[in-house]
Amino acid sequence: MKRQIIIDGDVAYVPLTRGCVATIDAADVGLVEGYNWSANPSHNTFYAQRRIRVGVNQPRMIMMHRVILGLTNHPAVYVDHIDGDGLNNRRQNIRACSASENGFNRGAPRTNTSGFKGVSWDVQAKKWQANIRVRGVQINLGRFSRIEEADEAYRAAAYKYHGEFNHIYSGRRRTGALSTTPAASLPGVQ
Repeated sequence: MKRQIIIDGDVAYVPLTRGCVATIDAADVGLVEGYNWSANPSHNTFYAQRRIRVGVNQPRMIMMHRVILGLTNHPAVYVDHIDGDGLNNRRQNIRACSASENGFNRGAPRTNTSGFKGVSWDVQAKKWQANIRVRGVQINLGRFSRIEEADEAYRAAAYKYHGEFNHIYSGRRRTGALSTTPAASLPGVQ
């Protein structure tokens, strides 16, 4: 039995496995309806996906955001979720990009101990160090007495080198927690 999509104005909610829900534009319902989509955990978020058959006994997974942007046959093109939520597949939140642009929009790695992307403690200098990677080259932005100064140096460089794809541009920070939209929070679902 197919799970029912809930439409609320110009937004639609697609129930997934694991108690998650993907958000899409109501205008895109026709692209995703008729299938059971599942929630796949990856990179601090979940992504909506479904299985397709490409040949005899050759299943392949297809991502909802790629279906919505019409990129199912373009593996070299990546899709960036601007807000970092892989289940927010509204067109205003997804955009085609290169692999490096998609990486710019990532938050700090799980191993980060400063809480700020691009900022780490330099044990020898006993200062905060800011670094950024640009076209595969790591650039040292300096060492700072205050963590806020190092963060500001990183933010300025991220804006300069990564433009609209930097993770700070949209005014958010990643917490490292998996993002989910619980089904119980949907209109008309209790």
